[in-house]
Amino acid sequence: VKDVHKALGGKDNYNTVMTVMSRLAEKKQLGRERIGLQYEYWILNTRESLSFLDKIKQKFSGMKTSVLVSHL
Repeated sequence: VKDVHKALGGKDNYNTVMTVMSRLAEKKQLGRERIGLQYEYWILNTRESLSFLDKIKQKFSGMKTSVLVSHL
């Protein structure tokens, strides 16, 4: 969450980013595993996740897919 918050420029509230990522994990768009005191997130390799990635990519048009994935 900290890396995504930082990659987004710190414009949004940290708790907001954390909540969104948690909800995406609940909806099976992101995988999540607790490591120590924090969670590690990753994009799930499903057709739905790829569609979700396309939607995000459209929102952040002009951003390369590899850069977008590293932000997520």
